[in-house]
Formats: sequence, structure tokens, C-alpha cells
Amino acid sequence: MYFIRVGKITGDSALIDEGKGILRAFMGNVTANPIIGLNFLSVLDYLDSPEIVATFAGPKNTREERDMLHALHKHFISGLVIRIAAEAEIPVPAGAEQKAVVQICAAGTCGLPVTTVAELEAALDEID
Repeated sequence: MYFIRVGKITGDSALIDEGKGILRAFMGNVTANPIIGLNFLSVLDYLDSPEIVATFAGPKNTREERDMLHALHKHFISGLVIRIAAEAEIPVPAGAEQKAVVQICAAGTCGLPVTTVAELEAALDEID
């Protein structure tokens, strides 16, 4: 699972392929141990889920950022990847340079960057 998760976060397809190889290697153990089967189902669900990326930008470790992370974690979104943006990776709205900013991308389309919990909640509601 970790190879696949890190591969999705970093965009490294070699890690995802390595994770798939590990799944194939242990597939025979699933019938002997049903608990392993539950983990396999979880990983397969993660692999097959459409990728949804929440990219954070702006000042780190602020109350705004924590509140936005909390709002994000209140929603169950299979396949969610949370990233911290590199410098100038996402457009920051004018006047929001000193605020936490989140941009949600799903199904190959990115929404407008949001700077408040209410805006983030609205963007997440559109995905659910």
C-alpha cells in the first residue's frame, strides 16, 4: 500500500508498479488468511479510485491550515492525495498571499483555489 500511496503522491509510476508487483506476489496468501483479503480489497479500492488531489499552499502550521485539514478529513474520499505545493505551483488569489490556500483537482480538472473552510467545504461537497 505504501509504494502505491507514495507513487500517487509523487506521481512516480515505478513505485505504483512496484506496489502492484507486491500485491501479485502475495495474492496466493489471501485464501489462507481472510484478514489479508480485507487489506487487499482496501488497496485495490485505492488503486481503482479516481485520483483526487488537495494541494495546500501558503504559510505552514497556521490555524487556517489546520482548520482546512480538519475540514478535509471530515469527508471520506477514497483515493484522496494531500500535497504541499512547491513555490508558485498553484495560483494564489490576489490578497491571499498570507493565507492558507487549497486547490482540489479531480477527474483531470482543477477547481479554483479556496482560502476559507466554507469555500473548501463547498468544493468537497461537489466531489461527494
